[in-house]
Amino acid sequence: MAKTTETTPKTNKTKKPVPVKLIVSAILVIFIIIFAAVNAEKVRVNFIFMHVEMPLVLVILFSTLIGALIMFGFSYFRKK
Repeated sequence: MAKTTETTPKTNKTKKPVPVKLIVSAILVIFIIIFAAVNAEKVRVNFIFMHVEMPLVLVILFSTLIGALIMFGFSYFRKK
């Protein structure tokens, strides 16, 4: 009679730690949701020839995005 040995796959029972980037990202998302909820009222934005009413959170986020794009442009062209 041939003796057969059955091998069971070894399972890694140690838990992997949660990546720091995931924790920081989750905290930032929570802050953004709270920020949007607090600044939801509509404001009037005056441009040179027109005006628009939009939520305050969008005005702040668009302004931040435009500022970030301008800074990225300056740093990109400075490297060349």
